[in-house]
Amino acid sequence: MLGLAVNIVLACIKLTAGIFGHSYALIADAIESLADVASSIIVWRGVVIAERPPDAEHPYGHGKAETLAGAAVAVLLLGAATFIFGESVKEILTPRHAPAAFTLYVLLGVVFVKEMLFRFVTRVGDEVDSSAVKADS
Repeated sequence: MLGLAVNIVLACIKLTAGIFGHSYALIADAIESLADVASSIIVWRGVVIAERPPDAEHPYGHGKAETLAGAAVAVLLLGAATFIFGESVKEILTPRHAPAAFTLYVLLGVVFVKEMLFRFVTRVGDEVDSSAVKADS
C-alpha cells in the first residue's frame, strides 16, 4: 500500500513537472509510475487471493494467484517499456527545446525516493517470501 501511494504521488509530480518543464523524459517516467500503480494493485489483489483457504473448486488452495500476479506485472512492465521506447524514438526525431533546469532536481528527487521504495518493498518481499511482491519491487 505504501508503494501504491508513493507511486501515485510520484506520477502526479513527474507529470506536472514534465508538462510545465517541457521534459518528455519526466512525462515518460510518469507513465512508468502509472504502470507501477497498476502493478501494485495487481500484486495486492494476487496476494489477497493467494491467502484464501482451499475450497471445493480449488482443493490445493489459491497460491497460484500470486504467481499469476507476478507474471502479469512482468507483462505490464514490458508493455510500458515498449510504449515508452516507441514514444522516445518519435521524440528523438522531433526537434525540441531543452527542458527547464528544475526538471533535473525533480528527477534527482525521484531517483532517491524510488531507490528507498525499492529497498523497502524488496525487504517486505523477502520477509513475507512473496515472488509477486519481489517482482513489484
